[in-house]
Amino acid sequence: MTTSNRHRYFRIAFVTFILLLFVYLFSPFFPAIVLAILFAFALEKPVRNFSQRQSRRRWMTVGLLTSLFLLIAIPVVIVIVKAISSVKKYADVGLQNSSLYQSTEKLFTSLSGKASAVAQSLNVDLSELPQSSDLLRRAAAMIGPLATAFFGALPEIVLGLFVFALFLYYLLTESQKIKKSIMNLDLMTDHEMDQLIEATQKSSYIALVASAIIGCVQAGLLATVAYFVGYTEFLMIFVITFIFSLIPVIGAAPVAIFLSLISFIQGDNGIAIGMLVTATVVGTIDNAIKPFIINSSNDNLHPVIALLSLIGAIMAFGAPGLIIGPVVTDLAFKVVDIFFPTQKV
Repeated sequence: MTTSNRHRYFRIAFVTFILLLFVYLFSPFFPAIVLAILFAFALEKPVRNFSQRQSRRRWMTVGLLTSLFLLIAIPVVIVIVKAISSVKKYADVGLQNSSLYQSTEKLFTSLSGKASAVAQSLNVDLSELPQSSDLLRRAAAMIGPLATAFFGALPEIVLGLFVFALFLYYLLTESQKIKKSIMNLDLMTDHEMDQLIEATQKSSYIALVASAIIGCVQAGLLATVAYFVGYTEFLMIFVITFIFSLIPVIGAAPVAIFLSLISFIQGDNGIAIGMLVTATVVGTIDNAIKPFIINSSNDNLHPVIALLSLIGAIMAFGAPGLIIGPVVTDLAFKVVDIFFPTQKV
């Protein structure tokens, strides 16, 4: 091996090692960074249109991040405070002594009796199955550890939000420099770069802006109806419904169904039927509103693929997978046509 080749191989190996080590430093924040990248793609065009000068762009980005932080943080903090208060209340009184627990146990006992009667008529032995009361007690006993685990994870969540905000600020203020640096590497043609950016921006817009608008409409409608029928925790229902609305296929309807089930357990059959009707309306809002927000999307994506990819994204990234999963899945069906336009998936 000549000296020049040895030097060349050493440079490649050394630079690769340093770059991999540099990337590894950011691995603890990988979900937050990926989420920031998607937000940057969705927000870059509006920020660019409203702020042509770099100094104005920085101040607008700071204002945008502050608004997003307040918009997210205030409801979440209120919900957490209310959750802590509810947990403390049930801890003081005893969950098994609460009216909701007793009504649920009564309903389970009634359903178990009917199921046993049907099983006996079919000569099926259900004695080996766990009793409904035991299952209910086990479920109630899990609430405390789950709440403790959630509150214990809050510092990590706050750190992730801090990293997300910093990286999003960097991406929005330096987007043109980042694009120029990537183009200087000559990894793809200008046309391919523009197509890839457009596809990513569109996918991110659908996952973030369009989904946020639809989620707010669904959550607002459900929380309002629930408030007028007696569920006064408007903000908590709104936040939970909004989170569920981000899940493809499932959507926000399960929250209304859960409230309907609670009403049925408490004997409020009229309210239960009303919440079921609300669940139907909320479940159809997605298909009714999305066409007005965005002209087209990947309609060929099968619901099973969308759901499985979302589950995989949540397992890989945690809560940010709710947003990362749909964007990555949508891009996977577009990137082949961008780089190999004559080939079809």
